[in-house]
Amino acid sequence: RRADIATWQQRMRDRGWMISVDGRFGAQSARIAAAFAAEKGIASGALGQVDAVMWNAAWTSPIT
Repeated sequence: RRADIATWQQRMRDRGWMISVDGRFGAQSARIAAAFAAEKGIASGALGQVDAVMWNAAWTSPIT
């Protein structure tokens, strides 16, 4: 379990995504990351990974 993962998961939950906050980046987190990337047009997140671009978008992109 990682605190940074739990922070990202909580942020996504706060944005309205149905995601468990457990600090583990598993299949559910990867699906949410890929869906968020597709929604926001972030190519780097298309494979369900959270890099710096994805991380920043979780805090700066408008909630749609």
